[in-house]
Amino acid sequence: MVMTKETEKEPVKLTLRVSDIKPELCVHCAACCTVELHLNNVNSRMRQFYRSVGLTVKPDVGIDKKDCCEETHDCTVVLGPCIHLKEGMVGGVAGYICDVYDQRSQLCQEYNCVAWALAHNTYNSHNELLLKVQKVYDQLHQMRG
Repeated sequence: MVMTKETEKEPVKLTLRVSDIKPELCVHCAACCTVELHLNNVNSRMRQFYRSVGLTVKPDVGIDKKDCCEETHDCTVVLGPCIHLKEGMVGGVAGYICDVYDQRSQLCQEYNCVAWALAHNTYNSHNELLLKVQKVYDQLHQMRG
């Protein structure tokens, strides 16, 4: 399911449960298929380098447009979507297909975004991944009536 500009702006209330995360939802979301590296003690010079080679680094750049700050701290480098993730039609609706689904890694097989967030105390309105999943979940339920 492709998110529209209208649905991206609507406020989202997290109601997801571990049991809500099923393949039928995942094929329309694929938020967890974005590969990110969480790095410790990264200095400004390295963060600027990562950005210069086209990677997305969180936190975002500051006012000076070079880096978030001059301090050394943890950051997240977004590598982008998994190379096995493809867009396609799923049940007549735009969605996502893993081209190695039957041979995917154990981590991918067992991953549940809600369980992970609960275990790491990140089940909250600041969790961008869960907010996307919730939007897709809500849209699917609206479509099904």
